[in-house]
Amino acid sequence: MEVTLTNHLMKPLKQTFHPDVPVNSDYPPSNRVSINAGLVLYDPMNSGGTTVGYNPDQTIGPGESITYRWYADQELGTTMLSDMGDIMNHRGHGLWGALAIEPEGAVYLDTKTKKPLGNINARDAIIKTNNKQFREFVLFMQDGIDLFDAAGKPLPDAVDTAHGNMDPNEAVVHGEVKDYEDQGQKGFNYRSENFKNRFVKNSNPLYSFSSKVHRDPSTPILEAYAGEDVSIRLLMPADKPRNHSFVLHGHTWKAQPNDPYSPDVWSQGAISVGSVHDIKFTANSYAGDYVYRSGAFRWSVEQGMWGIFRVHGTKS
Repeated sequence: MEVTLTNHLMKPLKQTFHPDVPVNSDYPPSNRVSINAGLVLYDPMNSGGTTVGYNPDQTIGPGESITYRWYADQELGTTMLSDMGDIMNHRGHGLWGALAIEPEGAVYLDTKTKKPLGNINARDAIIKTNNKQFREFVLFMQDGIDLFDAAGKPLPDAVDTAHGNMDPNEAVVHGEVKDYEDQGQKGFNYRSENFKNRFVKNSNPLYSFSSKVHRDPSTPILEAYAGEDVSIRLLMPADKPRNHSFVLHGHTWKAQPNDPYSPDVWSQGAISVGSVHDIKFTANSYAGDYVYRSGAFRWSVEQGMWGIFRVHGTKS
C-alpha cells in the first residue's frame, strides 16, 4: 500500500486537553504530522511515521507531503492509524484512523445497491470473499472529547460525587469533585447522544434509548438483516486512561474470533487508548433495535457513548 499524506495545518492548533488535569503540561501543539500504521510491515527508515534516534525525519510540516509504503502479508483485521508528530495534542483534534486488512480477494459492496464500491474508504460496507459475505462497520469509541453548544460555550464536564475526601489539587464544581479521568464528553465516531438532551422531551429513564419516544440517536445506526454475518472493527484512539467495555445487547460472539473453542461473550472489556478489536457475530434472528454502548453507565452512557444496532427482518 502506498499512502501519501499532505499537511494542510497552516494555522496554529489549540490545545484540546482539559487544563484542570494536573499531569498535563502546557506544551504548545506542533504543526508537524505523520502516520504510523500498526501491525503492517514497513521500512522503519522511511515509512514508520516516527522519528527515532538518527533515523530520517518522517514527520512533515505545513504544505509538505510524504509517501509511506506498507505491506500486509496476511489478513490482519483492524489496525490503528496514529499520528506521531505530536502524540499529546493531535489526538484531541481527531488525527487518527483505522486500516482494515481484508481477506485476499475481498470486494467491497455498497450496502444498498450491492454493487462494487469505487471508493473503499467507507465506515460501513458489505465484504464479499470466497462466496461468503459479511457486513462490516468501523466504530471509534471516544472519551475526552471537547464539545460546544450553539453559542460556542464548552459543555460542562462530568463530576464525581463518589470521593469522600477532597484533595486540594482537585477542582470543585458546585460542591462536587471532578474526576480527572472522566473529564470531556463521550461518543462514537465523533458523535454523541447525551441523555440530558433526550430528557428535555421525556425524563422517564425507561425510554432513554427509545427512538419512538425521542428519535434515532446522533451516533451511528448500524443496520443489518436477521441472520447476516457482521463484523465490527472497534477502536479506542483517544483520550482518557479510563477503561471501557463494549456491550451489544441481544448478541454474543467469540472472545477470540479465530478460535472456535474460545468462550462466547456479550461484552468486550479492557478497552483503553490504543485498543483494537474485531467483533464477529451473526445478527439476531428477531428484527428490532439493539443497543450498543460502553459498559460504564456512570458518565459514559449518560454522556452519549451509545448507539443502535438495527436488525431488519426481510432482505430486499
